[in-house]
Amino acid sequence: MRKDVLIKDYETLFKVLADLQICRTRKDLKTFIVDSAYPLFAATTLQKSEALLDPTVNFEGVPGIFPSDYPMILVYLKTDSLANTLLNHSANSSLQSSPLGWVYQNLLPPLLQKIKNAMTEEELAKSNSVVRALLNSPAGIALVDENMCLLTCNQPFTKLFQLSPRDILPEDFSKVLKRNQSNSNTSEHQGVEISYFSLPQGNFNLTYFELYPHGSDGEIFWLVRIHPSVDPFTKSNLLREKAGLTWREMEICCLIHDGLGRQEIAERLFISTHTVKTHLKKIHKKLEVRSRTQLVAYLNQHSGESYVRQFS
Repeated sequence: MRKDVLIKDYETLFKVLADLQICRTRKDLKTFIVDSAYPLFAATTLQKSEALLDPTVNFEGVPGIFPSDYPMILVYLKTDSLANTLLNHSANSSLQSSPLGWVYQNLLPPLLQKIKNAMTEEELAKSNSVVRALLNSPAGIALVDENMCLLTCNQPFTKLFQLSPRDILPEDFSKVLKRNQSNSNTSEHQGVEISYFSLPQGNFNLTYFELYPHGSDGEIFWLVRIHPSVDPFTKSNLLREKAGLTWREMEICCLIHDGLGRQEIAERLFISTHTVKTHLKKIHKKLEVRSRTQLVAYLNQHSGESYVRQFS
């Protein structure tokens, strides 16, 4: 190669690389392809490619680019047909032997690296948005490791447990997580919900997800969400469990709370008024109340509303 040609190629490459260096986002890269890279080679034998290139053919052996990077690069190329054409060097073999072939060959690795970096930053920004949304949730949210060490949490979780990052979760809380983790099918990566988790502030529903971050060498992290048990079904079950009521007795309590009399309850449940009376005696004894008025007051008191106030 003549010295003057080599100098010109160096100058061309340096100029294009300088334009590439300032690219940070997907939008920057598209502008670079349109304004700098593509016009440089378009006058040569660059072959436009409508089909998405094959990464195993075009990216293999490129420094800093690994098979795990292929999917994110292809996501970008689906939205940038000019970049797809430019990077498809298997379809541009004649370009590589052209006067600009040396520039072309030395531009592709940093261009691929820039695409990888831009897409990684984009995914990181999305992940950060999700994390911020979780941490701003009114429910208690925490990330813990497999040793039950608290990595991060939001304010409701801190308020509930009085813990800070790097603290160990309370023993009873840890036992619930570990017990349910060992009994669940973790291969599905689905959230597991545990109802009736009791704390001094009230009763709560607990949901956790097992996370297996890339590159964590098999280490497990748990995303934990805890919130008051305030839905009607859960509240009924909490009351039934606490007082030792049967399902039939719970049904009668709900109907009493709704204002139905003995005759109406009997008709609704297809039982006799005598049976309703018998159930009511057992309910009064278990709940330690003496009248219908006291029963309704008890049901109102244990509706779970106080838990919401304490948690908010």
